[in-house]
Amino acid sequence: MSRYIDLDIYHAVESSHPYYVQMVAHILRFISGLAVKSPKPLRVLEFGAGTGLFTESLMKTTNIQVDAVELDQECIRHLEGHITSANLKVIFGNAITYCKAEYYDVVVS
Repeated sequence: MSRYIDLDIYHAVESSHPYYVQMVAHILRFISGLAVKSPKPLRVLEFGAGTGLFTESLMKTTNIQVDAVELDQECIRHLEGHITSANLKVIFGNAITYCKAEYYDVVVS
């Protein structure tokens, strides 16, 4: 992504797109509902975390642990510059090769 788009502009503008706002709200409601019912932290896998825009919103949810997988090193640097949390693990990898069989409760992309 960093090869064809300015990451700072993307990160600043994407969250104002009406479809993005609606989509994020829907996904967060779903995950929050599961997390509230879970006796232990919900394990969430996010593929294509990008600059961490959604990850940042996701990390506001209580009772979750997130593994954010991203293939672009520049996006990872951006993500790590915006979010620090003991409940977040940022992983350099991709959806084709990254796998922890039967480990996650929720997978988002």
